[in-house]
Amino acid sequence: MRFRTWLVAWSLWLASPWLVLAQTPFGRVAGTLVPPDQLEALMEELSGTRAKQFVQDISRYDRIQASEGWVQAAEYVMSRLSEAGLEGQLEGYPSDGARRYFTWTPPMGWRIRRGELWLLEPERQKLADWKELPSSIAKGSQSADVVAEVVAVRRGTQPSDYEGLDVRGKVVLADGYAGDVHREAVLRRGAAGVITYLSRQDRMEFPDFIPYQGLWIRKEEQPKTTFGFTISRRTAEQLLSWLDQGRRVVVRAIVDGEDYPSQVRTLACVIPGKSGKQEILFIAHLDHYQPGAIDNASGSAALLELACSLKRLIDEGRLPPPERSIRFIWTSEWYGTVPWIQLHFRELPKIVAGFNLDMVGGDLEKTRSFFVVVHTPWSRPSFVNDLCSAVVEDVARMDVWSPNGSRTPFSFRIGPYSGGSDHWMFNDAAVGVPMPMFIQPDFHHHTVQDVPDNVDPTQMERVLLISALCARTLAWADERVAVQLSHLTAAGAHGRLAEAASELAMQLVNAPDPQWKANALEAGRNRLSELGRKEMAAVLSVRSLEGGPVVQGVTQSLAREIQSQTLALLRRFDSPNLRAFLGVEPKGLPTPQLPSGLERTGKWVPRRTPDFVGPLAPGYLQEVLGPVAAAGSGLGEAVEFEIANFMDGKRTLREIWNAVRAEFGDVDYDKMVGFVQLVERARLVEIAR
Repeated sequence: MRFRTWLVAWSLWLASPWLVLAQTPFGRVAGTLVPPDQLEALMEELSGTRAKQFVQDISRYDRIQASEGWVQAAEYVMSRLSEAGLEGQLEGYPSDGARRYFTWTPPMGWRIRRGELWLLEPERQKLADWKELPSSIAKGSQSADVVAEVVAVRRGTQPSDYEGLDVRGKVVLADGYAGDVHREAVLRRGAAGVITYLSRQDRMEFPDFIPYQGLWIRKEEQPKTTFGFTISRRTAEQLLSWLDQGRRVVVRAIVDGEDYPSQVRTLACVIPGKSGKQEILFIAHLDHYQPGAIDNASGSAALLELACSLKRLIDEGRLPPPERSIRFIWTSEWYGTVPWIQLHFRELPKIVAGFNLDMVGGDLEKTRSFFVVVHTPWSRPSFVNDLCSAVVEDVARMDVWSPNGSRTPFSFRIGPYSGGSDHWMFNDAAVGVPMPMFIQPDFHHHTVQDVPDNVDPTQMERVLLISALCARTLAWADERVAVQLSHLTAAGAHGRLAEAASELAMQLVNAPDPQWKANALEAGRNRLSELGRKEMAAVLSVRSLEGGPVVQGVTQSLAREIQSQTLALLRRFDSPNLRAFLGVEPKGLPTPQLPSGLERTGKWVPRRTPDFVGPLAPGYLQEVLGPVAAAGSGLGEAVEFEIANFMDGKRTLREIWNAVRAEFGDVDYDKMVGFVQLVERARLVEIAR
């Protein structure tokens, strides 16, 4: 046995007006929701050692989107699934650099046979070789044999970086992303090609990291596309030093590569449920460069081990057949996920919840990292957040390790919503699947140093157990489990409301002046109000699992209690004694400062059009509107995503602003209005004025 622990039976009792989950040595889920014999079966079957072997095998393939390497990796996964008695299904979607899926355009296919970069002056040296390091050439580079001078720019991604410079026929050296530099230098200014590296602001303590980057060209850009190489910052600084001395730096680039119309693909398998009416979804992106071990061979390998282990336990009778189907999807990040969503759009209501595994198996010491549960956004409130948090806390209490893994203590965080991976697509309001993400930040991310040696079987085993406990809870959930999850979610809600009130009180106590205090009170009351609505919806979301009269009654009662607490906390800040203590005197407090444009535009009601499904693809607005959209809103991806999610044809702009500033803090109202007007110009939103 790879785990040392003691099993206890689950228990459940009534306390106060709430049903409270018993606290066992395993906590709220592993000790109560999963029967002890099934918990032990999961712990015995799941193998971090096998999962690491899967990582090593997958990382042998250079498996970028729409490539032959992705198909080879998928065929490997299918062969392992077949050995476990599972049938993998490959789906392909045209990917030619022109076809859109909602607002997303997957890249063209790309193949390469040779890619070398040689320094010729002031000395001869090989700078990059695709056969040695596949990621040292920017994906999408086209055939070329060029000898050219090198000219250095700053980031290389903005027109201002090229002021006073003639880069035509030269190779541009920059620290921006290869695709962005290529568009500015090659497509717009006639440069011969680009060389990029990590800037000093990006992992400056690792000067030898070589980044993974791509050109990701569109079909209409192909005739002008050339090549890009990536080098380490240490090598780049040597080139920059020579250029600063006024010396000529000349390179030769030899590339034998080409784009071609292809398909972006997904691979799926299903463990069927008895009812067939609902599903639980697990997803991981199989694509990335070679090796791309932690990102994301680790998540793909975890899905493979999880699927095979659950199938074996069900076949052996150690787990009963699930009530709900469990679907596993290996995708091409974003660009394979959006076409899958479009093709299966009518089936999405069957998915009760999903889990995205992205970068999950890193050795915590080697990567200086920790495990993170990223919650769903406030626009997608769900009980699944508290389930994940409780499961992670349970596993942290257990002595989980693999025989050939580390004994590093389990370090974890519970984090608010952030995007950046495939859960982004499913949490979109039009898609409607609540999906947390499991992730471990890793400083090797998107570099050739992301190797299998950094993967820890012990950490893989922990992530597998976390995923399995979530699967076992939801795929087998009945009325009893739904009631328990309702109370688990309500308990978390009451704590979060109390914490928000405490934070507001501290802000008021420490306010530097009356105006600041007035603004803080207005924003804090808004946050409490919006948080209360979100928490009520999260408790009611349990009905998606089981909607019988018992669960209906329990969730309604718990939601009323959350509403009562919210109102009580809001009234507390109206209490004369508390206001006096906090220095919030009704007569002496200034009027809160609200945006000047709120009166004019606050009553506008925006609604997304049927074409606006999924998150807005990066660069889409600039593509359809031109330079006017180049600067963006300045609000950031997560805020724009939530603004779009709240544009439901019911909320006014003022109500949307209240929701997003409650979630993210201060949000510039005028910038929000500008973003809404931009997407309206792109015909993705209609506004009732």
